[in-house]
Amino acid sequence: MLDDRLQVTLGGRYQRLKTINYDYNTHLQGDYYNDGTVTPVAGIVYRLTKEVSVYGNYIEGLQPGTKVSDTTATNFGSMLAPYKSKQKEIGVKYDAGKIGFTVAAFTIEKPNVIKEGPATTPTYSTSGKQENQGVEIGAFGEPLRGLRLLAGLTLLDAKQKRTQNGTYDGKDAIGTAKTMANLGADWDIPGVKGLSVNSRVIYTSKQYVDSANTQSIPAWTRVDLGARYLTEIGGKVVTVRGGIQNVANRSYWESAGGSSALGYLVQGAPRTFVTSASVDF
Repeated sequence: MLDDRLQVTLGGRYQRLKTINYDYNTHLQGDYYNDGTVTPVAGIVYRLTKEVSVYGNYIEGLQPGTKVSDTTATNFGSMLAPYKSKQKEIGVKYDAGKIGFTVAAFTIEKPNVIKEGPATTPTYSTSGKQENQGVEIGAFGEPLRGLRLLAGLTLLDAKQKRTQNGTYDGKDAIGTAKTMANLGADWDIPGVKGLSVNSRVIYTSKQYVDSANTQSIPAWTRVDLGARYLTEIGGKVVTVRGGIQNVANRSYWESAGGSSALGYLVQGAPRTFVTSASVDF
């Protein structure tokens, strides 16, 4: 609308989750969940100038529930019901062709797994709440001919808002880093047609692994290197890619998740060599 200065997107997603849970010991079917829901999607973009746009969006998503692995729980082995997460975002984008920037502020709300009842025979439910608020900054473009850059920075404040008896209210949520950053570059090698090299640096700050924020995994940085070669074989464009992920072969915990009693850690992959080839028909 308004000579294409205003764009509005409205929609809905229908999602259905089917979960069948079996008893650990008898192997008989226990919990059964099979239901769906419609979640809304809404977005608006307004172009202030040819280069500058402002936008806002709202979206909901349906996510599967967590399986209770605490053997002392009254509902041990059961699968908690699916839950909805809600996200709101506003931002501004500047795109001058060769270079561009984006800045966005967002908030995400979702239920959290909490433990209720006696400590010896607790019951788990998704009656808790987590609220994430943050800012994302991005930069992209080709400042020099043949050199392409892509960078991003996320500042996140993720808090537990509704915990058992308010014990952990205001504490950081499990597995949420306050700072995440990445910088990538892709460079065409002068004098060698079709050959380019690339690199990427990824940084993630420390993450707590328990609701009380007494234990954490340290911050980590990873460097990846790669190359790409385009050529023509039999009249077809062939692209060959190769890369090394985690060049320094660092050992680290990549992320944490779950809750204090139902938590998990994800180990970072060691030095990994990746190759691929594709043909345009």
